[in-house]
Amino acid sequence: MAEYVWVSSLFDNATLNRGWDIDLFHDGKTDEGSLLFANKNGKPIARELRPHKIWANADDPPIEKLPPVFNIGYALLVADDVTFVFDGLDLGEGEVLPLNEGIFQSDQKTRYAKSYSSWVIGNKKTAVVLDATTAKIKLSSMDVVWDLDGSRLLADDAVAVTRDALAGPDQWVDPLLQGSLFFSARLGDRIVEAGLKDAFLMRRCRVI
Repeated sequence: MAEYVWVSSLFDNATLNRGWDIDLFHDGKTDEGSLLFANKNGKPIARELRPHKIWANADDPPIEKLPPVFNIGYALLVADDVTFVFDGLDLGEGEVLPLNEGIFQSDQKTRYAKSYSSWVIGNKKTAVVLDATTAKIKLSSMDVVWDLDGSRLLADDAVAVTRDALAGPDQWVDPLLQGSLFFSARLGDRIVEAGLKDAFLMRRCRVI
């Protein structure tokens, strides 16, 4: 098979369309915008700025079961029973760090049974070939950069990258395509083999 990497629309998809809150906002250590900007732009996030406790917004209906991986806007969360897909790989400046307390319902006392970790990407590469990428959109006529269009990421090869994507860490974002999240072939293949391709909202990218 020809060389390839994987792209995910997790940043473009609020899997659980509801509000979530974290301890750091109430402690005054950070704000939603800072965390969202850092992770979506491949910037490292210091451990003291990682959430320890997350709880649901009281205004939204309760959720009985959480998915194995999901985006809550300012953070990516991955269930601890699937973090094995990252074992032994090069995460660069990124990290998967367990939540000390966990995820709770809106009463902040009823804890979801499954344990989760915060997932920081922490790396960026510039490799997207925009002319050969169809899953892209400009959100307004004023935009000068392209965003990943998750609605067009329905099949493989909708995003193309150069060979520069093959070197370095196994997870990264690309500033040429905002909202994109990329995985190396070996990380993406592990996710597929674990039966989690749809959970990670992944499609294969061609290397040109």
